[in-house]
Amino acid sequence: MKNLLLIILGLIVTAVAAVLLITLGKPDEFKVERSISIKATADKIYPLIEDFHEWRNWSPWENVDPKMQRSFGGEKKGKGSMYRWDGNANVGAGCMEMKEAIPQSKVEIRLDFIKPFEGTCNVDFSLTPNLEGTNVVWTMTGKNALPAKVMSVFMNVDDCSGKQFEIGLKNLKDKVEDVKKEPGQANLPGAATQPGAATQAGTATQPDTATPAGAATQAGTATQSRTATPTGAARPTEAPSQH
Repeated sequence: MKNLLLIILGLIVTAVAAVLLITLGKPDEFKVERSISIKATADKIYPLIEDFHEWRNWSPWENVDPKMQRSFGGEKKGKGSMYRWDGNANVGAGCMEMKEAIPQSKVEIRLDFIKPFEGTCNVDFSLTPNLEGTNVVWTMTGKNALPAKVMSVFMNVDDCSGKQFEIGLKNLKDKVEDVKKEPGQANLPGAATQPGAATQAGTATQPDTATPAGAATQAGTATQSRTATPTGAARPTEAPSQH
């Protein structure tokens, strides 16, 4: 019996040591990035990003917790505007502050997580013209603190956060292009329903909900590009006030 306990203890110590060694090899910074091509000019897309009130129409985290508390502060929109949220374990709590907003071009956000862990990230949205209309790139960067490094040993945070970015960008695309779903399916929040409108081929609308780690990949006309380095997570989201 004593030998069995020693073997079990040895295995535990070995496992912990292995995790620590892997953790030490993780990078000190992370980057998650996804993009999509939208058939619209930047002036149709930019207002949905620079105004936190509009995020309920496309953000992948907005409907995860129906009881989530939202509040806004600072400027009404653009540089200086703020958005706070507080919800269940799936969305946590945090704050976003818009640090820069260049019309039809770029939005920079400071994202502070409060729950379930503390952390700060930088979130950027860039809009550039392309042959289809506009290419929108959603990027999140930050420091890899020890807890994040340990978490990345057991899960690919880039895949988890990146899938949420993909859903959000697809929602944004459908909102701007006013894509309709098949009969019997609901439109995205805020999207007008036009009788007799057909769903565009190959652009099935994704759900507006997802926990901070699961999600579907994009289909059809959405042009996705995926570049990233390990770890990080995000989650933003409304009431009088990412993160």
